[in-house]
Amino acid sequence: MADLVVGTITIQDDTILVRRQAAETITVGDPTYATGTDSKYGVADASDGTKATLAGVAVFACATNGYFMNWEGGSIDLGVTLTKGSIVRLSATGITHDATASGSYVSELGVAESTSVLPMDLRNTGVTAP
Repeated sequence: MADLVVGTITIQDDTILVRRQAAETITVGDPTYATGTDSKYGVADASDGTKATLAGVAVFACATNGYFMNWEGGSIDLGVTLTKGSIVRLSATGITHDATASGSYVSELGVAESTSVLPMDLRNTGVTAP
């Protein structure tokens, strides 16, 4: 399964960004999840049930305990070529438009509306792929 390599992100008119504190080092394009009671965010991972609930995608990088901007709604251009109509999902190491790996949790960011723009439509199923 090949992850999408996020390039230069372009904000759209309807993009919703929220300032979040990092529980670990965050890089641009990392899918994020809320870590729990400390109100911090970490890097999401489809192979780990405690990290598989998507909260968004990091638009800026930061170190542990630093602050970053998290894409949490609206549309965005992730600077990567998408396949129009494909579902963009969480993988164990990032985001992908490939099928969810066997045993991983199915968490979806949205469906590509063009080859560049992805509207967010989070769907965290809690279900593992067969």
